[in-house]
Amino acid sequence: MSKRWLHLVDHSGIYCYRIDGAHLTLADYFPVDEEGQLGFGYWVQQRPRGDIHSLVVDLPDEGFHLDPIPYVIGADRKALIQRKLVQHFFGSPYATAISLGREKTGRRDERVLFAAITRPAAIEPWLTVLRSAGAALRAVHAVPLLTRDLLAGLKLPETRGLVIALSPSGIRQLYFDDGQLRFARLSPAPDGPYANWGPDCLREARKTYQYISAQRWIPRNNPLTVYVLACRNEEQALTPQLAGGEPLDFQTVALESVFQRLSVREPVTDSNSRALFLRLAQRARAEPQLAPESERRYFRVWQARSAVFAAGMLALFGFGLAAGKAWFDARELRLHAQETRLDTQREERRYDQLLASLPKLPAPLDTLRGVVDNLDQVAAQRNGPRPLLALLSQSLERFPDVELQRLDWQAGPRGDGPTGTTPATTTSPHAVNESSLVVEASLPEGSAGDPRGAIERIRALVADLQQNPGIEVSRLRQPFDIESDKTLKSDSNSARSRPQFSFQITSRPPAAAAASQAGGASR
Repeated sequence: MSKRWLHLVDHSGIYCYRIDGAHLTLADYFPVDEEGQLGFGYWVQQRPRGDIHSLVVDLPDEGFHLDPIPYVIGADRKALIQRKLVQHFFGSPYATAISLGREKTGRRDERVLFAAITRPAAIEPWLTVLRSAGAALRAVHAVPLLTRDLLAGLKLPETRGLVIALSPSGIRQLYFDDGQLRFARLSPAPDGPYANWGPDCLREARKTYQYISAQRWIPRNNPLTVYVLACRNEEQALTPQLAGGEPLDFQTVALESVFQRLSVREPVTDSNSRALFLRLAQRARAEPQLAPESERRYFRVWQARSAVFAAGMLALFGFGLAAGKAWFDARELRLHAQETRLDTQREERRYDQLLASLPKLPAPLDTLRGVVDNLDQVAAQRNGPRPLLALLSQSLERFPDVELQRLDWQAGPRGDGPTGTTPATTTSPHAVNESSLVVEASLPEGSAGDPRGAIERIRALVADLQQNPGIEVSRLRQPFDIESDKTLKSDSNSARSRPQFSFQITSRPPAAAAASQAGGASR
């Protein structure tokens, strides 16, 4: 995992702090000389390339200009701000612009505070080391630009005033108006403990007041409240030293209460505010900051790499969720299949128990099925040929000239008969209830002399039989050859003989008869 480093640059050198969550730990210090720069370069080379570095500048080489600009947006605003930065801080790439809102009168121009490091050489050696090592530079912060949260946390009663903070870097003065930073100044640090810095604070505050009055930010000789951040142990020593500074009104603010309001968990032993500025830098957003984009290119690469890694992890997490859901679904299916298998086994055991509780059959099941089929056939043959013979007898009474020669009865579908009929190839569900009667008969003598009349007589007999429901009649043999391409003729011998013919009567159940009629209609 990438580590974060916070580097504080002052007049003496550079301090390297490691950020561990909410804690800051001083890792190393390098003086502002050639040996210190070489040591810092070696130290940076030992750090992983993925570490993030931020630079905090606490130097007097800083400039501030407050200018109103026309209210524009987009590319026009960027071009206007860039032109103003070059105009105010020519030759310094470490500059930025902070919007302070719009004016309430006139054209309502936008008030912009332009800030920069006026002497780039003061921080260039340290940035060169980071650039050469390919380190990811997140931002370059100036201490005054970190005080927005400080001014909000102080909750001062005045909307305009001067805040003085003491540190090894010197006497830091922050002039604010309407709760926003307008100007900052760093004076060299006096000798001795912080409790003896009172006269120096008074002198530097008067200089700042003169500058503010000259800029006409406040009326001349107008009272101005000065808030001095000091620890409670040194307030009593500093307060008498700040007396007699009219029109400046000095008030001390306990550094412990400031730390508490800003949630800075650091022990306060003196009036040193450096820990406060470091905490503000640790929490600061990337903007506003002073580094140009060319100095932050490795940080942008790190951001892109982190975004790709985060997207990959998010995709992996999504795939993991999908795989987990699929696993749970498969587990549910396995459990369901197992339950189904157990239910099937229980039902099979119950079925076997039911079969075991039944009385034993006297014969195997296949044998019993054959017996049942034979019983059906016997039941079909129970009435014998009597119904067909009765129908035939009734019709012959109406045709007394027809003489019966031979009868052949069979139960079930007829196969090879005496007349050469083809055997049945399929057995219908009603085959066991069918019976057929083959009738061979003859016409009276002398009928051969009138072939057409004999054929009409046979057709009339067949039509009479077919009037009975469930009866089908098919002619098997004619007494004459009645093909259409041949002539009906007879001689003297055939005229004296009795013409012979045969037909088949089949009785079927009503369902089978309806099916047969439907098949004949379709044909």
